Amino acid sequence: AAAMAYRDALAREPAHTHAAINLGALLCEERQCEAALKVFEAARRDGAQHPLLCFNLGVVLEDLDQPEQALRAYDEAIRLDPQFADAHFNAGMLRRQLGDERGALRHLNAYRRLSRGVHREPP
Repeated sequence: AAAMAYRDALAREPAHTHAAINLGALLCEERQCEAALKVFEAARRDGAQHPLLCFNLGVVLEDLDQPEQALRAYDEAIRLDPQFADAHFNAGMLRRQLGDERGALRHLNAYRRLSRGVHREPP
């Protein structure tokens, strides 16, 4: 029922970011990653710029074994919200997997700092 309500909201207002985030998350939980990817991509085409949307897109892309695209989504989430600790963690782990140890350390250090509650203003 929730998925249908989110689809109805998106049919009425395609740029309804929170409906897209929630529908995509539901689909991902149900292991419908391709469908979730379509929801997130449509939201982005409609102009949605939300850090959680980008983060969830990254998770789906990782599940679909598309690490480079996932990293771009995490980087976009961090650009939109530099204090997004989980995005730093996922970006760090993915950079490590892709062989970028320096980039991995940068993100993992940011994650540790942010998860301790020590925030730094972006440059």
